[in-house]
Amino acid sequence: MLITFTLYISIVIFIGGMAYKYTRNVSDYVLAGRSLTGAMTALGAGAADMSGWLVLALPGLVYVIGASAIWMPIGLVMGAYLNWRFVAKRLRVYTEVANDALTIPSYLHQRFQDHSRILCVVVAIVILIFFTVYTASCFAAVSTIMQAAFNLDYTTGLSIGVVIIISYTMLGGFLALSWIDLFQGSMMLLALLILPAIAMMGDLPSWNLPVNYLHIMHGIGGISILSWFTWGLGYCGQPHILVRFMAIKDPNQITNARRIGMIWMVLALAGAVACGLVGAILLPTELPNSETVIIILAKQLLPGWLSGLLIAAALSAVMSTAAALLIACASAVSEDLCGSKKHGMLISRASVMVIALLAYVIAYDPQSTILDIVEYAWSGLGAAFGPVILFSLYWRRMTRNGAIAGMIAGGLMVIVWRSWVYDVLAINAILPGFICSALAIIIVSKLDKRPQAKVMELFTATEVRLQDGN
Repeated sequence: MLITFTLYISIVIFIGGMAYKYTRNVSDYVLAGRSLTGAMTALGAGAADMSGWLVLALPGLVYVIGASAIWMPIGLVMGAYLNWRFVAKRLRVYTEVANDALTIPSYLHQRFQDHSRILCVVVAIVILIFFTVYTASCFAAVSTIMQAAFNLDYTTGLSIGVVIIISYTMLGGFLALSWIDLFQGSMMLLALLILPAIAMMGDLPSWNLPVNYLHIMHGIGGISILSWFTWGLGYCGQPHILVRFMAIKDPNQITNARRIGMIWMVLALAGAVACGLVGAILLPTELPNSETVIIILAKQLLPGWLSGLLIAAALSAVMSTAAALLIACASAVSEDLCGSKKHGMLISRASVMVIALLAYVIAYDPQSTILDIVEYAWSGLGAAFGPVILFSLYWRRMTRNGAIAGMIAGGLMVIVWRSWVYDVLAINAILPGFICSALAIIIVSKLDKRPQAKVMELFTATEVRLQDGN
């Protein structure tokens, strides 16, 4: 198992090293020179999105509460499809029209012609805050996998995982990440489908499960279903996913990429749910950490070499998201806060190291839980950026001040809701945050003076290119 695992990680590092040769400037490091194929875009978006939530948190949630957990992945599938359908192509075209913007902050800077760079800096700061915490959750997931797979202590597993992630992220940047995700996305899918299939082919014990464990409505009501559905709202506000759309070579490949991405997502989520259900059958004694169920199953059901491969695939899922978050943070520092072209590559790589070390400190607490931290970061990003991205793409009249108001209102509402209201109503904070952000954008933009002529010209140019199909 250890040999297979080591070989897999070596391949990942090798791919990062190869990508280093093709990374010549900040555009290559941050956006791979807009050279991704449809398949790379689709699997990259999936790998960056799912990560430890897919291979650890979701199977663990199903293992604990049963089939009723399926409402969360259903909401995610709906949100992901709408994101592909209504955001992906328009964002790809708009960012190129807007002076070839490489990041979400620089896109918004160009979209509103904010020469003061206030908007750009605000967006970058929000990204740094939320993404550092998000990265910490990924690091905690890496340590969880290392603990369950190799009986390492939390700190050792955390340190090994962080070194691996930093290594290939600093080498090749976004291009390395995209190549690796094409490989890792395929491995993640195979792992999630193979494990429950092998379990079902064996002699399963009697299904001594709790009453209504397989009933999708057991123990939940309309509010719980609504709360889980709202996870899907977060997709249009996740910069590490949106940047995949920006990097595709041809906007007309978006449709094909969407089909590949959605098929991958549905199969992967189904496999994760199946792993949780199989775990409840084969592991009736409650695990100390339910989020390790897929790792425990792999070690019990599979030969050593195959379990090593599956565990490596699970780890790769987490590393993909961690690397994507680090790249987004690095680009926010080099492009949006520092604005340095001459030293952009050096600043980007240095930023990766600093942010990773800060996330390492945050993740150092062994009691860190993956699902809660991810929910907080996902809700904050979705509420702060989601309405801003949607309105900026579809509403010509939106202003810079409206965008700033939307980000502040959405982000603050998530913080307030999670701190004082969530325990009472149990509704995901992204829903009230999303609504407050949208209202702030509309009200402030309406009260503000009309956007300048250049802003209108960019919007019109984007509409023309989309109608021409280019």
